[in-house]
Amino acid sequence: MPVLALASCATTYQPLGATGGYEDYQTAGDKYEIYFHANGYTAPRTVYQFFLMRAAEIAQQNNYPSFYVLQAEDWGSNETVVTPGRVRRVEYVNVYRSYSRSRYGNTGFLDTDTVVVTEPPRVYHFYTPGFHGLIQLVKEPIKDKPAPFDAQKVYDDGMAMKDEIDSYNRQVAIAGGVAAGLVILGSVFLY
Repeated sequence: MPVLALASCATTYQPLGATGGYEDYQTAGDKYEIYFHANGYTAPRTVYQFFLMRAAEIAQQNNYPSFYVLQAEDWGSNETVVTPGRVRRVEYVNVYRSYSRSRYGNTGFLDTDTVVVTEPPRVYHFYTPGFHGLIQLVKEPIKDKPAPFDAQKVYDDGMAMKDEIDSYNRQVAIAGGVAAGLVILGSVFLY
């Protein structure tokens, strides 16, 4: 029976899908709420950069050169999964042969050993990063506030990070595909 190996890939910059991504909502004329959800293979720093990248993309789509982050919070979550333990019996069969010839051919006997194997429960801890924030698009800096984010620069930095992650994901997928191919090929020759 063939077994497939699945490769583990980090969430890339994309609309929200099965492996994560962004979603956003316009809350006022120049204000947007943005969420970025990722899987456990994605660094929290990457999630924040992609949150900013989405803000920059929204600013550019609406012809604004910059934006402020009015509110920002980590929406990551910790999860714990406990697998059940199990007890199983394993039977080993040993074949002993005597190579002294008898009138009926080689003689031998079978011996079986039964071993009880106990596997304890296992605990796995997962952190899935997420980020949520409220942005305001601006054409000029607001008086008495620090300088806003430059939408073009933020977008360019985010695209560089996205390209790195996409390249890594392609390498992992190729390696996973080769491993799956070898498993399938190996199982074909076993039949």
